[in-house]
Amino acid sequence: MNWRELRPRWSKWDCPPSWRPVSQWEGRDQAAREVGRDRHRTRSRYRWSAGCFLVAVCCLHSVPGETATRVLEGQHAITYDIINPRGVRHLPDYTNDGYCQKVLAQDEFSKRVSISTWLTPLRSWASFPLSPSEVKRIDPSYLRSEAGRQSQAPEIVSLARSLAEGASREAEVVERILNWISDHLSYHYSPSLPSDALSALRIGKASCVGFSNLAISLLRSLGIPARGVHGYLPPGYDWGIGKEYWGMKISGGGFHAWIEVFYPDGGWVFYDPANSVGFVDPYHILLWIEGQGGGRSEKEEGFIEVDRATTFTVVNEINHIQDVDELAAPSKNILARRLTGRPIRASLVGTVRDRKGELVREGKAILWRGERGKVYPLREGRFSVLGLEPGSYRLSFRAPGFAEAEWRGELPEGERRSIQVVLEPGGEVKGKVKDRLGRAVFRGKVVWWRGDRGIGVPLHQDGSYGLEGLPPGRHSLSVQAEGFSEVIQEVEVLAGSCQELDFVLSPR
Repeated sequence: MNWRELRPRWSKWDCPPSWRPVSQWEGRDQAAREVGRDRHRTRSRYRWSAGCFLVAVCCLHSVPGETATRVLEGQHAITYDIINPRGVRHLPDYTNDGYCQKVLAQDEFSKRVSISTWLTPLRSWASFPLSPSEVKRIDPSYLRSEAGRQSQAPEIVSLARSLAEGASREAEVVERILNWISDHLSYHYSPSLPSDALSALRIGKASCVGFSNLAISLLRSLGIPARGVHGYLPPGYDWGIGKEYWGMKISGGGFHAWIEVFYPDGGWVFYDPANSVGFVDPYHILLWIEGQGGGRSEKEEGFIEVDRATTFTVVNEINHIQDVDELAAPSKNILARRLTGRPIRASLVGTVRDRKGELVREGKAILWRGERGKVYPLREGRFSVLGLEPGSYRLSFRAPGFAEAEWRGELPEGERRSIQVVLEPGGEVKGKVKDRLGRAVFRGKVVWWRGDRGIGVPLHQDGSYGLEGLPPGRHSLSVQAEGFSEVIQEVEVLAGSCQELDFVLSPR
């Protein structure tokens, strides 16, 4: 993020960037594979067949299409200085459940604006369907069909009713509709692409306006008040150009549309149908809400666009957002706010540091489930493993230049367990494997044994191998190769050093 001083008469506070953990399934780890077996039994019965290893191999598998919606809690506040030599467009003060925008100072050419998002659980128990008395104080236009929002079209009504079937809470219905849109619409912007609700539904792709129009139409068809919201995403920031926000990467920036939904017992709440459920982040600068004033001449006075010479500077940022759970729906990876009454599942979170206390910024945590490992890349030395059921868990931690560390423990229901991991410097063992005639052996592997389990690496074409990140101490290595007897050797590994160890194999 660029920090630029544009108004010398205003002070500027620099805040450290927040960490943004993202989890994913990683493909096969070609550098290290965990091998589980009864060591002595396998040695006595070890056989080769058709060039394949007859040992159990634990790998980091890739699961196509598996994603998870991350549930966030906490507060994120940003103060912007917005400057344009021809004047800055009108920005309203506005507060709803979860969002607050306030203009702190302004003059002819600039505005200082504070935007806060707070993600407490959505506090609504409103039942579904809503009764007429619960919405009588709402502008009836927020329930009607209108141009571009065909809420009474048979296709819209049929889909909305099918999505709401069996739901007893309004918040649940809204979530189902937003999840469906996320899974069935892809974002696409083109001047020739229609943005009305029916077109978005039939074509399956839309701009942010089309996403919003379809969401509003589906909600209104069920008697849920909803209205359009218009704003601006500052390019260069997290939901602008080339940035990520908790794993969500959005291309472009500029003008943006989202929606606001009414809850009789909670008021109005923002939703971004393309990106988030129950909130918008503080990179959403509010310009105007449909039906809430801000006349056309007022909206067009001044500029907000970067290509009209507007500059944005973040002068203060406080980010206490944390991810607390994962949801299976929608299948597309979006962000969500927790619903009141929905329990949070257990999680494992923490930091990974070296022996000096510095964060290890590159590496990964691996959650093992039998012979499968799910990888959670470290983000600025931090990790989070969410959505866990009660039970026993094993986490391993790997980082270049460090010995692998492991955590095992029991996790009760709903607990958020904090783990502080310290990695020790690791050693390296490398060498070559040859037969008695000095020829390279390459159809096999070298295994570093840890008790009855091992980490194995395949041999290269020239017979070479390399094991990294070994803890200091004495270790057993074995070579298992097709047509040769297994050979075991001991080696003393020193922290931060590389040991040479060659093997000579005899035919079986």
